Amino acid sequence: LFLQGVNFLNNATSVKMISYNFVKTTTVGNTVTSIRLLDRSIIRGNLFEINNKRNDFREHIHMWETNGVGIGENKFVNMQDNTHNKGCAIRSFDASYTFSKNTIDGFYYGVWSDGFLTTNPIFQPINISNSNVFDKNQISISLNNLRRAIVTDNTMQIGMMQEVTPGGGSGFWSIGSRMENISGFTYKNNTHVLTYPQQLPTIFQYSSGSELYNTGQGAEAIECNSYTGLLVGNDACYNCANYNGTIGLNYRCNNNSGNKRFDFILEAGARVKNIQSYSATRPSANILSSTTGVVNWFHVFDSDNGSISNAPVKYWQLLNQKLNNASNIVTPVDFAVSTAPNCAITASGGAACHLAVLNSILSEQGITEEELIDLKSNFVTKESEYNTLNSLYNQLLNAGNTKQILNNIEDDNYPNQMAVRQEMLSMSPYVSQEVLISLAKNNLVSNAVLFEIIVANPNGSMSEELMEVLNNGITTPFPEYLQTIIRNTWNGNDVLTLLIANSSDKFSEMTTLKNYLLTAYSTTDRLYNTDEINYWLSKARTLRGDFELVEIKLNQGDYTNSLSLLESLPNLYRMNEFEVNEYNDFVDLYNFKKDLLENAVNISGLDTPRIEQLKQIADRTQYSFPRSMARSALCFFYNICYPDRDRVLPTENLNRKIKTIKETPKEITVYPNPAKEYVAFYYNLSDGNEVTNLTVSDVTGKPIYQSSLSNGTGQHIWDVKSISNGNYIYSITTKTGLKYSGKIVVQK
Repeated sequence: LFLQGVNFLNNATSVKMISYNFVKTTTVGNTVTSIRLLDRSIIRGNLFEINNKRNDFREHIHMWETNGVGIGENKFVNMQDNTHNKGCAIRSFDASYTFSKNTIDGFYYGVWSDGFLTTNPIFQPINISNSNVFDKNQISISLNNLRRAIVTDNTMQIGMMQEVTPGGGSGFWSIGSRMENISGFTYKNNTHVLTYPQQLPTIFQYSSGSELYNTGQGAEAIECNSYTGLLVGNDACYNCANYNGTIGLNYRCNNNSGNKRFDFILEAGARVKNIQSYSATRPSANILSSTTGVVNWFHVFDSDNGSISNAPVKYWQLLNQKLNNASNIVTPVDFAVSTAPNCAITASGGAACHLAVLNSILSEQGITEEELIDLKSNFVTKESEYNTLNSLYNQLLNAGNTKQILNNIEDDNYPNQMAVRQEMLSMSPYVSQEVLISLAKNNLVSNAVLFEIIVANPNGSMSEELMEVLNNGITTPFPEYLQTIIRNTWNGNDVLTLLIANSSDKFSEMTTLKNYLLTAYSTTDRLYNTDEINYWLSKARTLRGDFELVEIKLNQGDYTNSLSLLESLPNLYRMNEFEVNEYNDFVDLYNFKKDLLENAVNISGLDTPRIEQLKQIADRTQYSFPRSMARSALCFFYNICYPDRDRVLPTENLNRKIKTIKETPKEITVYPNPAKEYVAFYYNLSDGNEVTNLTVSDVTGKPIYQSSLSNGTGQHIWDVKSISNGNYIYSITTKTGLKYSGKIVVQK
């Protein structure tokens, strides 16, 4: 398809590209060869415009399972003034495309791309780069459940009010980028600026540059971006690191200027262990809005219960200077701010903020053989260095006898508690987290001896799982003051901490190189090779990366090896509670996808039982990426959409305590949404928490429907046949005073 110089005016959808067969299979003798057929469509230099009140507008360009479409130098405009009908410039699902030099003005989503089967290496990565300008959009870029997305050199002009907050009328919000469950991404050199100041001073207006959810387990980085004049610069939440935080999301060389409340908010609940900003050996070199570095510019809180006690967060600002803030009350922190950040050292060579290697990979001719050899050579060097550091760490940890020591504790092979004390202190400060946790759970020593062993091992004690055991899992819980003393020991730079920092640094560099190589092999026709892709996927392994490998083998029809790898993961990785839940959800989604493949059922053509099966995953109470993938598919194909999260800032008082921030609870389900004839509210709350009242309001806050409810479990039907199209906010109040809110769309 070639489109150039065309004006698309007031269409519900201007261009719709749907799934096609992009693999050509040839058989010669016993050899079967698969050739990838890229979509060579070009959409360039067109005007896509909505200038009237078209109530059924959805998107300008719709793509499903297209691979390699080029979209450039277009102007996308929505001039409607009704907030409920903004739609998208680009809406895609399981599709790849290149998006460059476009102007996107006035949409709910500028670009909204979701994935369900994009682990298939046949898909090129989505590439949103090269001078795109996003203006007056609710969310400029929204990417969900994708692999190796590239977002570079874009301008996001933020702040135009469009939509009431999902929580129910307290204000408005506008976001630069939102990335959820994105692995192996590149996010560099983007400009996020509050161009449109607050329109109504009495109404809260939330603005944020970058939001990341459950993203960063592969040591990916947000690098070399600018955030100016926003309420919040960067927001990260859910599981953005591995189990013990040695590998996690990185922030480096970002320039924050004039952000009103926070440059960084790390929403770190019990399900988020650590978010790191590189390591002691590679300073983060972020420039902050405040040179004093007080808490207003760097904040950590728990989005579930208003506390930050569940998440030690490592933030490395300058060489050998670490901010590690983990107490129930956030105290002011004081650390140096680099005014001339050293961002010159990267794994691939050249300045961190330069994109020479990536630009070469994405160029029309592709990466050269010499550059490819250099990338591989650099990876081998970093891998060797990482293995050396990791070997030293494992030799020091528990004197290299972790398994035997755990067995001794669990089998109570010690004659008395003094024997336990002697062995543990002889290995200090190299006793591991898992040994300390096992020691506490098995009650082999008194609290006094246990405390002595714990404080002698600050690196091993840096575990919220251990703190939870000390608080609730032993016969005599540790008092708060002893827990505070333990936390205060976490600021030291012992040998294990430095080894972890250095090995984490090497792993981050390995990940960067690995992602460059995977991008090269998946985007360049002459290099495309599934064996090479599988080989590099097996390097620098993480739990999230192995989930991807499982899916690739499944998509390739290798059911035996995909299941074998899936079943081995609990033994390969020590998982926290969040990861165990995510693994169990992934098993359910794996079986669902396997059923589709075995029965040749397309995700777009599910029967009612399969929709209900997918909905069971989507309705899970606890967050996980399989839940997110299920929701993406239900929304795209079946218009069963779930409300976005509420965005509320923590309140600071003299003690700097944290205000609770909650995601819209999933004890409340609203279906269908959008609705044509009726809306069903399903509620299933905990014992003693009965629903009392339901109120539905329009976007101005005016109530249009109210009903009294009862019981903790039940359903209520709202007839919307006489209700005008638009966005509405529901609010459900309980007997205990809890208030659950969300958005309903009426669309007929």
